[in-house]
Amino acid sequence: APEAPPLSKSLKDGTKVAHKEAENVAFVKNFIKGRITPELYIAMIQDLYHVYRELELGLRQHAEHPVLAELHFPEELERAEKLKASSGFGSRVSAEAEAEA
Repeated sequence: APEAPPLSKSLKDGTKVAHKEAENVAFVKNFIKGRITPELYIAMIQDLYHVYRELELGLRQHAEHPVLAELHFPEELERAEKLKASSGFGSRVSAEAEAEA
């Protein structure tokens, strides 16, 4: 049987259409051209934080699964905390929590 292609190639090939479609969304076009405001950029980073946080939680919970164990490199791949720190998200959440108290 022929050897399976590397995961990176399978992901690239399998998401090619979705990436092309995403590149044609107005926000992404403007982002690529550097035409978004700092506020929109921060909002995007804050949205990505939630996505990465959930993905990373799921990967950690299932890290021992035979398929995921080969792909789980938390030190190299996790981004949630970096996104949180770079967006000021943590300070905004802290300020909102203090205001509610």
